[in-house]
Amino acid sequence: KRIGLSQVLLTQLEESREQYIAGENDDNDVTWQVPLSNSDRVLIHLARAFIYNPEVLVMNRPTTRLPESSSQSVIGLIEEFVKNKGVELSQTDLWRRRPRTAFVSFVRLQGVRAADVVWKVEDKVVKVVEQADVSED
Repeated sequence: KRIGLSQVLLTQLEESREQYIAGENDDNDVTWQVPLSNSDRVLIHLARAFIYNPEVLVMNRPTTRLPESSSQSVIGLIEEFVKNKGVELSQTDLWRRRPRTAFVSFVRLQGVRAADVVWKVEDKVVKVVEQADVSED
């Protein structure tokens, strides 16, 4: 829910949950994919990445196809992923978990502003850009 999946998809997942748990689902049935919007497809892939919880996460323009509200949620989850060493995990064992790093390219300025470090690649040279110097370019 936090990642911003549509209510239609959340309802569909809830309705099919019991069949899946009971092993009554048909693995070849892909009809559930038909009503998915592009946003829902992107959000499902991002949710899978957060659930996998890798130590290093690399994303190329994860918010490009998302509406503004979903984009903000995804950026917040990326920040949580790095800060809390995972998403939706207990704070009590935070000290046991290894650090998380996210390398993300953003098209939206709000994503760039959320970054701890910003690099700019220009003429085959990588430069660190100060947050104060981040602009629409």
